[in-house]
Amino acid sequence: QEITAACYGRNCLAVGDSDGAIRVYDRSLRTILHEFNAFAGPVTHMKYLRARNMLITIGDDDTVNVGVLRLWDIDRRDASGRPSQREHRIFSTKYPAPSGSDMIPLSLNYNTDLMKRVKLSGNSQQQQQTPPQGGVAMNEFKTCIVAFDVTEDLQHAAIGLVNGDIVVIKGDLERERSPKIRRIRSASTKGRLTFVGFPRGAKQSAASSQLQGANGESGGAGGALARLGLPFGSGGAAGASSNYNSHGLISGRDGSAAFAHLLYTVHDDLVTVWRITLKGDYTEYVCEPAMGANYECSALSEEGQLVVACNASNRIAIFGDDQFLADMARAFDPSMLKPMQFAEVDGDKRKVLFYRHYVVILTTMNETRQDRFMLQAYDLEHNIRGLNKQQEAYTNVAWLLTDHVDLLVICQEPKSEVVQQKITRLTEEEAQAKLEQLFSKECYDIAKKMARKQVVQAGGSDGDRSAQQQMNIAKKYGDHLYAKGKFSEAIDQYIEAIGQLEPSYVIRQFIDSQRIYHLTRYLEELHHERHHVANKNHTTLLLNCYAKLRDGDKLNAFIHRDDIRFDAHNAIKVCRQAGYFKEATYLAERYKLPGDYVKVYLEHLHDPRTAIRFIRGLRVDEAEAILIEHGKELVMVAPDEATQTVMELCTSWQGPPRRRSSTDDVTTAMLPATRSRPHNLIHVFVDSPQCLLQFLRAVVDSTETFRDAAEDCTDGGVDGRQVVLHTLLELYLTRDLKLSIKHANPTSSSAITLSASTSTSSPSAPLESYATRLEHALALLERFQGVYDNYHALALVQQHDFEAGVLFLFDRLHLYSEIFTHYSRQFEQSPDATVRRRAKEKLMQICERQTMSSGGAAGGGSEESERELWISLLSLLVRSKDNVSDDIARVLERVEQRDLLPPVAVVEILGSNKNLKLRTVRDYVLRMLRKDADVIEKNQRDIREHTERTRKITSEIRDLQSSAVIFQTNKCSACSGVMDMPAVHFMCKHSFHQRCLNDVLECNICSVENRKILHMQRELDDAGGRSGGLGGTYTSASSEFFRALAENPDGVSVVAEYFGRGIFRAPRLAKDALLIGPGESTFDDRDALHAAPDGLAVGSDEPYGGAAADDAADYEEDPNDLFGDELENPEEAELW
Repeated sequence: QEITAACYGRNCLAVGDSDGAIRVYDRSLRTILHEFNAFAGPVTHMKYLRARNMLITIGDDDTVNVGVLRLWDIDRRDASGRPSQREHRIFSTKYPAPSGSDMIPLSLNYNTDLMKRVKLSGNSQQQQQTPPQGGVAMNEFKTCIVAFDVTEDLQHAAIGLVNGDIVVIKGDLERERSPKIRRIRSASTKGRLTFVGFPRGAKQSAASSQLQGANGESGGAGGALARLGLPFGSGGAAGASSNYNSHGLISGRDGSAAFAHLLYTVHDDLVTVWRITLKGDYTEYVCEPAMGANYECSALSEEGQLVVACNASNRIAIFGDDQFLADMARAFDPSMLKPMQFAEVDGDKRKVLFYRHYVVILTTMNETRQDRFMLQAYDLEHNIRGLNKQQEAYTNVAWLLTDHVDLLVICQEPKSEVVQQKITRLTEEEAQAKLEQLFSKECYDIAKKMARKQVVQAGGSDGDRSAQQQMNIAKKYGDHLYAKGKFSEAIDQYIEAIGQLEPSYVIRQFIDSQRIYHLTRYLEELHHERHHVANKNHTTLLLNCYAKLRDGDKLNAFIHRDDIRFDAHNAIKVCRQAGYFKEATYLAERYKLPGDYVKVYLEHLHDPRTAIRFIRGLRVDEAEAILIEHGKELVMVAPDEATQTVMELCTSWQGPPRRRSSTDDVTTAMLPATRSRPHNLIHVFVDSPQCLLQFLRAVVDSTETFRDAAEDCTDGGVDGRQVVLHTLLELYLTRDLKLSIKHANPTSSSAITLSASTSTSSPSAPLESYATRLEHALALLERFQGVYDNYHALALVQQHDFEAGVLFLFDRLHLYSEIFTHYSRQFEQSPDATVRRRAKEKLMQICERQTMSSGGAAGGGSEESERELWISLLSLLVRSKDNVSDDIARVLERVEQRDLLPPVAVVEILGSNKNLKLRTVRDYVLRMLRKDADVIEKNQRDIREHTERTRKITSEIRDLQSSAVIFQTNKCSACSGVMDMPAVHFMCKHSFHQRCLNDVLECNICSVENRKILHMQRELDDAGGRSGGLGGTYTSASSEFFRALAENPDGVSVVAEYFGRGIFRAPRLAKDALLIGPGESTFDDRDALHAAPDGLAVGSDEPYGGAAADDAADYEEDPNDLFGDELENPEEAELW
């Protein structure tokens, strides 16, 4: 396509040709989005307002109607699909268009030779109405318009003419049919006009785009205000106090100083700025220094920057930016109208424009070759070139077009008939690719600036990623500087990379002592609160660096800084190791580390009194923690003060109470608020037994403390009071109780005034005698019975040979045998008769107490102990050489009362002493003989009674088995009614209606007594080890029998008892029996014995008949009978 005008739009490219047609292509240039005829002649100028999606064109219709301005709204179309338009005439009869030699050719190609040779098919409108044969040469298409621009709000348009005049159209160009038109001309220069443009800042552009979408295409002043992003009231008019006029432009309160826009004008010798006010005043200001530019060698960026390529030198100048425009809007200052940046670019400039933040310049490569061009893109902010050599060389460049995405280079290659277009699209590399290229060229400072700019522009998550990338660049830059030996600059870069770069990487590089200063700087920055990456190792290293440098001032300043964070405990440790004790105590006080504070005063400053005074002002939990850790050392160097402090902590603390927290566990929450647990602090006095004795006595004497200790248990579940009592008892029993184990003569200082109300005894009191302490030990055992562990206390008193305590605990534990052994040893071995007599009385008392403790119950362990004690006492008395006849008589009387020994065993013991007189045991022997005679007589009487009863029962059984039983009862034994069928008769002579029976197998009257007998029999069977069923089992019964026979000295009574239980009877065999039959039932002899009182007969057709006796002879034993137990157990039979 022939191109006479072109510009980028909203993701599209608009192209006008010599026939006046306009085509809008997509970005790929393969699809035509819109196509329409705009003019009858060529389209000479185009501008696309992307925010409004509106195309502004200037073209010619004929030789008269030249320079016609038309606005095309791409979003609005008529029925034919043609965009709606608004037309404005630039020239009129009063102000005609310049003509003749003043006309300039359209820049259709930058190769002037090619423009003379190549022809276009359109009409130039300056030659004739119809195109000549073969077309018109490019250089014949001329125009009188040098440049034009339109503001984004469509309130102003400026058209620069070849004669130096500037046509300014003021008004709403989109809606007004006849806006105001005024011509202005520079009075400061006579040079050729080459460029006009309205600067538009990026901030204004963003606000305009947002508010345009929010408010739509509202008309009038309100619409203009909305598009500019400025506040407006109802009706669009500004209020009395508003600084904005009806056009949305900044003004004073009276409007006199208000200006609508700034207009840049560039001549070939000068750059000026026009200040256009709301009242229509136009004031021109000259920009210094004086410099000019040729046609198409000036351009405006979207940020409001003006670039001017000087025609008299190789310099290019940059005027203003969005911040400059904002400052001018607040306060207009003509002195600010000067270039902000200069750059040197060689070559003959043919075209200058902006692409993003690049200044794109088209220059000729060689004066002799007009078809060779060089395209250069400069990033003036970072001073770099954006194109490589292959991208810079072009031939016959016709058009350069840019937007925020692409840089389009259109070249023309003339052929025989047509002009072939060659299009090159250039797109900026991604940020990472640009950075990699900069890294390869070691341009790290430029890469940092670019990354920093991306951080500012991105923000949000993209901003975080860009910031991380910037730190990565700083790391690479630091490595580069480190390799060159620039350590100071390298450490600056590493500091910027904190957060991305592992600190150990830098530390390893600067750990050398020659670079310790730079390492110190880096470590200081690690601890700054804006990083929060330092750990305790970094703190240790930094403080060690200060110590290495012997820079106490810096160390002191470091720990006093408020903008750093570090591990205070570790810092204190380093200060202690380096000898900075004052700084260590400061850190301990500032960060509330009382343990470290005490450690410094105790281990380094050797001032335990100050440490103890400090501990007295702490909370209970804090003081407890310190004393648990350092109490041992405090007691060694200041025993009196330290002991008093520990006593106060466990009895009545004068300092703040325990700190409570919602996160405390149940055990911690139950601790007293004003006291500590004594058993947790016993280890403090491990090397000071006397101090420990005084401490534990104070704890025990404090009733409230000792009561609370019952609720404090150690991890093993031991009562805390037991730990205290056991330790105190051991101290009481220790004969040689030293003040200190480690030091022979410790220095005891009591310079501190101690409170006398915390304990009944002072730590400085003299040590009591050993006898007095033994009395205290016995009093302790008596006072706290049930609190301490008896066996633990017994082990202690036995270990220290404390006889009174041993006997007390033996008595407490009812260990009478142990007491008996003790006194029996005295009775046998003591040569003193008084001691033997006292021991004999004690032995009698012990046996009596054992008898009382057994409770008179027969059997069991108590009875066995009682028997052993009395037997042992009898043996002692028998062996004694003293006159103990009365005592032996007393013992024999007790043995007889408790039946502890068989008489034969007693006589055997007494017979061991051949000197014992008969009168001593005569009464006992006579009583025992008389008692045995009574027992024999009673047994013979019982035998006769049982024999007679057995004979009677045997006779009854025989009668039941051999003779018939006649039932003559006419009344029911239950209801007393006349008997009728069916009836049931029992061998016990009771008869019942069948309906009156509770159980057909049992008599209602005799069943109770029968069940008692059966129950007794089952008990005897169970005791004898019989299990029923197929044979009996005697294993358990025999074991029990032999065990009882071995344990009981009276073996005859044991045999008689088990004989009565039936253990010596033959096993019972199971029998087969029918429960209910047609007039028959089967019983063996034993069953008859059981059923004799209540045997039954079931009535049949024969009244009062039964065939039990007749079928007895037919009975046969069945060893597999399964119903033997059921016959003996009516309940189981009924269930079956």
